[in-house]
Amino acid sequence: MSAATGTNAAGRPGDGHLIAEIAAHSARVRKGNHRCSLSCCPHCGRAPESTLFFRRHAIRQREFLVIDDRYVRKVEGLLARWRCPFCRRTFTEYPPFALPFKRYAVPQITPRALDYVQEDGISYRKAVLERFMPIFHFTTGRQADWEPVLAHTTLYRWVSTLGNGLCQQASPERPRDFFQPASWKFLTPARAQVLLACRRYCLACMVLG
Repeated sequence: MSAATGTNAAGRPGDGHLIAEIAAHSARVRKGNHRCSLSCCPHCGRAPESTLFFRRHAIRQREFLVIDDRYVRKVEGLLARWRCPFCRRTFTEYPPFALPFKRYAVPQITPRALDYVQEDGISYRKAVLERFMPIFHFTTGRQADWEPVLAHTTLYRWVSTLGNGLCQQASPERPRDFFQPASWKFLTPARAQVLLACRRYCLACMVLG
């Protein structure tokens, strides 16, 4: 992996910068000097009147999976939970590198999802390989006990999540383009729209990143 760019041999984000980002965010949450970045309550929609609008409620432990070359490492992190003073409901704030219900981080989800959507000859099974080889859990056990952990069904769920807009980070408006995914990658117009929306989100993440 390149120490300068934080990318692996395939040109995708490696673990160095990402683990540091998770650690830095966790440290801010642990020290209590972290302020909620949400523009409004996800439940009632009330907008904050000041930086102290949301009340700190709890700290939530979260295990992230970070891809480093052909291995997946488990990294412990912390997320902040907040309470809205109006509706009194609580919610978890996800930093830019995290998504609800996903343990893999955004900087490593989006490049693979984008590759699948844009490249006509890439299937789900091919897109989860690293240099044509499966990705395994990082372990100190015998190699005979290792099993591939990044499956093609995982990538399918990533594309569906990003395309269906279930993540909290809303992608900004982008100029309309005329890209169309390969016809063999979808059976219905609805799935084609999911692929297009996934592509827009991934491209927006690249611009914002």
